[in-house]
Amino acid sequence: MSNEAAYATMVADPCNGPLLEGFYSSAEGMLNKLKTTVIPSGTSANGYILWDPNYTSASTSSGDQFNCVLLVSANASDQPANAAGDGFGKEESNGLQLQVGAAGFAQSDTVADARCVGACIRATYKGRMDAASGLICVVNNLPAEAVLGADGLSPIAVDELFALATIVERAGIDTAEVKFRPSESSQIFRSNDEGVFTYRTDQPTFVTAEAERVGSTLMGFGFQGVTSMADFLFEFHQNIEWRPNVDAGFVLKLSNQMKPPGHALNIVRKLDNKFKDWWTNLKGLGNSSNLAQIAFTGAMPRLMAQAERAAITYGARAAPMLLTL
Repeated sequence: MSNEAAYATMVADPCNGPLLEGFYSSAEGMLNKLKTTVIPSGTSANGYILWDPNYTSASTSSGDQFNCVLLVSANASDQPANAAGDGFGKEESNGLQLQVGAAGFAQSDTVADARCVGACIRATYKGRMDAASGLICVVNNLPAEAVLGADGLSPIAVDELFALATIVERAGIDTAEVKFRPSESSQIFRSNDEGVFTYRTDQPTFVTAEAERVGSTLMGFGFQGVTSMADFLFEFHQNIEWRPNVDAGFVLKLSNQMKPPGHALNIVRKLDNKFKDWWTNLKGLGNSSNLAQIAFTGAMPRLMAQAERAAITYGARAAPMLLTL
């Protein structure tokens, strides 16, 4: 496997792919894979979960910042509140702030700052197979301003999120996956108190100055009319490059794996050119590390055509088998 293919696999298959230094234009820290799971509560049939893995913040009190929110809603059109004393992120029915991925690790005194080199959310239905119902949508690169609305006080409702989604499908029994798309600002090392939203008890939740300055790239799922949001288990995988605090006792070895500016974006661009929906498995071929390898090895067009036809006919799981012939 070429170096470019290995980097592409790291991004396109964050759960099982390799961890490689030098993805961005410099290699300055240590690499770790981290995972957390979340199961919503209640019986509501609508909701969404949104996460920006460029950050590792996790709000615990007023004035803190967060980068992941879970909403459960009785009706898809219900708009979450965002007012003083009832801010967005307060509870599941109003969007609940979550500590996911690498956030728990990054909150330790060991970590000074971190940046994401790969991440995904996996949504697995754990209810009765014969009762699966409703719709699921997937979003990626969603700005924080879109979540809180044009006035910053009107958090997005479930049906409004569906209107922004480019992919909508029936919510089935297969695990759905959405993957992190590195952006230009992803190469920034961020401390564990930086996030996308700032939660306050004395005023509405608002978009942070950092997210406004460099942008935010929220990804996630929306659900309408499912059996219950509590019938889904969400896994958050986050691969980070992190730098220790100076008093943590670690000695960093500076790497010679230096890449030209734009290396990470070039990897993403090549994935996009070969497989436009590589970042999700809801449609297309997006759920295999084989796809990343093929994007960089020039596999024969005949095999690619066969794989695409197989994915359409038999599902994405058939494509990797053809691609390894």
